[in-house]
Amino acid sequence: ALPTCLVHHRWTAAKRFRPCADCPLAAENVELRQQARYWESMFKRAREREKRLQEESEQQKARIKELERQLFGRKSEKGRSRPRGASGSGKAQGKRGQRPGQPGPGRRDTSQLPVKEEICELSEQECQCPQCGLPYEADASLGTEDSVLIEIEVKAHKRRIRRKRYRPKCQCPLPRIITAPGPPKLIPKGRYGTSLWVQILLDKYCFLRPTNRLLEDLRTYGVDLSPGTVTGGLKKLSPVFEPIMDEIIVKNLEERQWNADETGWRMFVSVPELTRRLENGELPPGCEASDLKADGKWKLWLFQSRSAAVFRLDPTRKARVPEGYFHNVEGGILIVDRYIAYKVMVQVKDGRIVLAFCWSHMRRDF
Repeated sequence: ALPTCLVHHRWTAAKRFRPCADCPLAAENVELRQQARYWESMFKRAREREKRLQEESEQQKARIKELERQLFGRKSEKGRSRPRGASGSGKAQGKRGQRPGQPGPGRRDTSQLPVKEEICELSEQECQCPQCGLPYEADASLGTEDSVLIEIEVKAHKRRIRRKRYRPKCQCPLPRIITAPGPPKLIPKGRYGTSLWVQILLDKYCFLRPTNRLLEDLRTYGVDLSPGTVTGGLKKLSPVFEPIMDEIIVKNLEERQWNADETGWRMFVSVPELTRRLENGELPPGCEASDLKADGKWKLWLFQSRSAAVFRLDPTRKARVPEGYFHNVEGGILIVDRYIAYKVMVQVKDGRIVLAFCWSHMRRDF
């Protein structure tokens, strides 16, 4: 039995009952359908708003994580060093050294070393027959059994220089006594010879050993040097290397690709001393009195090409330092980080120098 109202319904092709136009439930049906569509659209809007808020929340979390990393994380842009024994492929390297079953590297060539021969002989007791007591005799036809040992002999000694004096036998009006000239000295009237200063220079600037360790090492050979003597001698030797320094700069500027960077460098010099040097023109060109600070924090600039490296000390980190160094350069590529001083150089603005930024610092752009 169907409800009475169904007489006004009609059977559609979809096999559903729909109210006809004369049905009293038509208006209610339309209203309910409208409400269903309304709440469906509101539900979709709520879902979209929830999705958008969730994305914003993820972005805010990422931003907070990045700020925390910048505040509390590692400050250096240098990459992490791989643990010992790890390679680029992620596989652990094998044991270092000679592999079993492989041919050895061979002995090093020592033919350039001088040779001091030593002859080993038997003692009188060993040079006789243990049974009859008759002596052995050396046979030149048998030759010798030779072996080689590498030795190092380091010792300090004093050169006593005796300059002969000569008296002329003639009556000519010349000096009555003539003295033979002495050997040349690296430092005039100095007490220490060239070999000692060569040892100091190599040990300090080639092997990078602190001077105090060198002085302790020299005391084991009987040479007692004071730090003041070494410092004063190095100051006297600095003019000798100025022509070499000028040629290194010329060689460096002849090339067309350089790396440049700067780092902090402590200077143990008081402000009055710096002011005096500034008045005497001993400081780098362009230095001003306002650049001289009491904290002693200077900057060490490096300009490196493929074959030469030049260091410059300056109280500041201003652009005038690289501008002054490359003032005569006609063209080239300068590989630097993202420091602004390189971007405002006159040579860069003129187009004479093209900046190439380091990949490790490109992340500053994003």
